[in-house]
Amino acid sequence: GAPGRGGVLYAVHCAACHGTRGEPVWPGAPDFRRPGTLLKTDSQFLALLKQGRGLMPSYLAAMKEREM
Repeated sequence: GAPGRGGVLYAVHCAACHGTRGEPVWPGAPDFRRPGTLLKTDSQFLALLKQGRGLMPSYLAAMKEREM
């Protein structure tokens, strides 16, 4: 299932801007290493991935909802 593919999906869709270990590569991308950065509910993350934010695009066309 999708949960087991999280690392692969992150590498393909996220790492170019958010870094392989959460250290941002793209200016303005959140630093996932900072405490509190990832303190969001699953529904908040899902909405963010569906809608996009700033320079981050929507991933509706790139991933299935269960992958998000």
